[in-house]
Amino acid sequence: MTRFDVARTQQPKSTAAYGSLRFGPLRYQLKRTIGMLPTPDNSECSRHTFLEGLDIREEGFNDWLRSIRQNPSQLFGLYSASHQPPPPSILPTVAVIPFRMVNCSPSDVPLGDYVVEEICRSLSRSNLMAVISHMSTRRLADSHVDIQTVHTELGTNYCLSGSFRVNGSEAVLDADFIDTSTGRILWTKTFPAPVKDFLSAESVAIAELTHRIGRKIASDTVRHVRGRNLADLEDHRLLLAGVGMMHELRLSSFAQSRQLIEETVRRAPHAAEPLA
Repeated sequence: MTRFDVARTQQPKSTAAYGSLRFGPLRYQLKRTIGMLPTPDNSECSRHTFLEGLDIREEGFNDWLRSIRQNPSQLFGLYSASHQPPPPSILPTVAVIPFRMVNCSPSDVPLGDYVVEEICRSLSRSNLMAVISHMSTRRLADSHVDIQTVHTELGTNYCLSGSFRVNGSEAVLDADFIDTSTGRILWTKTFPAPVKDFLSAESVAIAELTHRIGRKIASDTVRHVRGRNLADLEDHRLLLAGVGMMHELRLSSFAQSRQLIEETVRRAPHAAEPLA
C-alpha cells in the first residue's frame, strides 16, 4: 500500500466527519475555556478571561466576544444545565401564609388549611402573577413569621396573612395583604361568610379576596413605576405596569407602556408573557 493509499483510506467519509476532524481541537479549546467561566462551584476561574489569547481578526466575532466577556452568564447553558442562573421573574410572586386559627376547635383546623389552599388555586388561575405552592408555605404554620424571611426564603413580592375564626356555621377571615419588600400593608379587610360558602367551589368570599389582590398588585405596580427610570425598576413590575398603562386613556401612558414591555423582552427574551 502506497503513501497515497494510506492517506485516501484515512480521509473523512463525510463533510460532518471532516468538520469534526478539522474543528475538533478548536471545540476542545472552546469547552476548556468555557469551563473557566465563573460558576457557583468554581471560584478560582474568575481570574480567567473568556477565549483569552484567541486572535481572530473578524469584526463581528470580536463584537460578540466583547458582549460575552461583559456578561459571561450567557454561556452557562452551553456546557452545563446545572450551572444556568435562574431566569428573571417577570411576574409578581404571591404567597399565602397559613392563617392563625383563633378560638377554634381542633376539628376546625383542616377548614383553615383548605381555605388557604383554595385561595392559592384561585390566584394561580391568573396569567399575570406567580403563586407559591401551598405545600411550600405550610411549614410556616404555627410559627412567628418575619416578613423579611418570607421575602428572602420564598422569593415572594407579596404575601397574604391573617386569622380565621369559626363560630358555629359562620366563619370570619381577617386578611392582610403585604408588600414583602417593604413590609407595608397594602390593604386589610374582613371577609365574613357561612362556612359552607368557604367550602364551595364558587366561594364568593374567596373570589372577592383574589380579585382584590389582583387589582391591588396592578394599581400598586403602576403607581410605583411612574417617574422612575427603567434601570431602577424590578423585573416583576415591568410587564404588569406595561399592561396596566396600555389601557389608560392617555397617550403618554400608552407610550410608556411600550417602553416597559420592550424592557421586559430585553431582560427576559425567552419569556412568553411579554410577547403574548
